[in-house]
Amino acid sequence: MNHKKRMIASICWIVIGAALMGAYYAGMADDYWNGMGTVLFVVGVLQMIRHIRYETDKAYKAHVDVEAGDERNRFIAGRAWAWAGYSYVFIATAASMIYRLAGDDLMTQMAARSACLVMLLYVGSNFILRRKY
Repeated sequence: MNHKKRMIASICWIVIGAALMGAYYAGMADDYWNGMGTVLFVVGVLQMIRHIRYETDKAYKAHVDVEAGDERNRFIAGRAWAWAGYSYVFIATAASMIYRLAGDDLMTQMAARSACLVMLLYVGSNFILRRKY
């Protein structure tokens, strides 16, 4: 995605966030939507600042372009996602066992299902990527 499209996306996050916060203050939404709106607004503003800096600061632009295209960084990012996935499955599985021992059936199911979902996503991604590459 080029940076102009990212700027437009940032503006959309700001507008959606402001709308959600406005809905909360108008009494049309609850705390959840206010929190979501605040997060979207802040993320949009921070992304906008980053994109403006990218467009105006040549040294920062060169640094970002090198970081984005560096093969080593791509490898590290891939490994980090793999470790995060493995860790999540182990943590969610252990949590489901702990919740089961504690007698909390709802949390047991949520933890076990989330671990199962991650494993299903892995199998599906693996299947698609093996066919693609």
